[in-house]
Amino acid sequence: MAHLKTVSATTKTWSELSADVIAIGIFSGGKLTPMAKDVDEAVGGQLRSAIKGGDITGRAGETRIFFGKNYRLMAVGLGEKRKLDLEQVRRASGTVARTAIRNKLATVLMEDFAQDKEGAAQAQAEGVILGSYQFLDYKTMNKDDQFLLKKVTVRSWDRVGL
Repeated sequence: MAHLKTVSATTKTWSELSADVIAIGIFSGGKLTPMAKDVDEAVGGQLRSAIKGGDITGRAGETRIFFGKNYRLMAVGLGEKRKLDLEQVRRASGTVARTAIRNKLATVLMEDFAQDKEGAAQAQAEGVILGSYQFLDYKTMNKDDQFLLKKVTVRSWDRVGL
């Protein structure tokens, strides 16, 4: 069995941290989360351009990876903002973990998808850990074919709930 064992949290800004990919949320209709707005501004509107072009809609479970000169962004669909609950947070977090593993991205910085909801930090950690689970015990694989998520950091707006 292989899975991520810990998820760390920080209140540092995303630009102060480093990771193989930055995972940000997008709601249905292309509405950006606060961190997504900040990241989009820093990368010259790449996310808004992708939304306008129909590359990402914000539908729950949808993911797209965008590449820049010195960054990778993973846009994660969160579904409708008014329907965002702890289960959606858990599923979106699991999607981030699975997508990172599939794309061989060992370290992930992700935003707190529902910072205003009680229990959101726990739901997000559960989603990431469950999403990173791989049963490898009886699989014949080269060591090169096995890939494990090494580190996930959740960027939160404040220490409440962490």
